[in-house]
Amino acid sequence: MNTQSTEERRPQPGRVWHVYHLTDVRSEEQQEIEHNYEKLAAERDAVKAAVIFRASSPSTECKLVARVRARSPGEVVHLTSTVDVAWWENAAVQLQFAGETCRSSGIGDIVVDDRGVGFYLSRLGWESIGPALEHKESVVYSASGAAR
Repeated sequence: MNTQSTEERRPQPGRVWHVYHLTDVRSEEQQEIEHNYEKLAAERDAVKAAVIFRASSPSTECKLVARVRARSPGEVVHLTSTVDVAWWENAAVQLQFAGETCRSSGIGDIVVDDRGVGFYLSRLGWESIGPALEHKESVVYSASGAAR
């Protein structure tokens, strides 16, 4: 049941933010065999996450999952987190993933504002990773991680 009011689902004023999820891109079989230590390290370290964001590795990358109209990085995470309703049903969210679902935003993910400045979500809050957007491609990914 959709418990959000019509007011909450209307597009929000503010800037357009790009939302990138830190993602393990190894095969499902490989993911079952061993941990992705690179991804785990990037979830704890903004510098490591920024390096992966700027140049994906064979096992980990930051995938564009949404564009969101919001006033702050905190509001972006709120709008891309499923609580009472699936986050992709928010009117302020423009989906950039293929498939039916996508996980909520969380620790290790990166949002980039409309000026190209990136912010990393750490356990303690937001950390700037500086200029970020000019190198990222706007590729749409499926929930399984395959590019469309």
